[in-house]
Amino acid sequence: MPQSLGKSGNFSSKARSNSRIWGDLSSIEMIGGGSRVPIFIRTVSEAFGMETQRTLNSSECIARGAGLFQP
Repeated sequence: MPQSLGKSGNFSSKARSNSRIWGDLSSIEMIGGGSRVPIFIRTVSEAFGMETQRTLNSSECIARGAGLFQP
């Protein structure tokens, strides 16, 4: 595994172990360009112990979110 993906998996594992809401998660939605890279999808799935989802338009949802939270 490339070193950068190892760091992603390590970050995901730390986020999972430090999260107080871990039991409330029911899915992981992959968005943006990285959501199309198979090894990244696999790394995130393994780190969180669940399959990732792609139910939203990966690019459009980022723009919508930015519009909602723009000051």
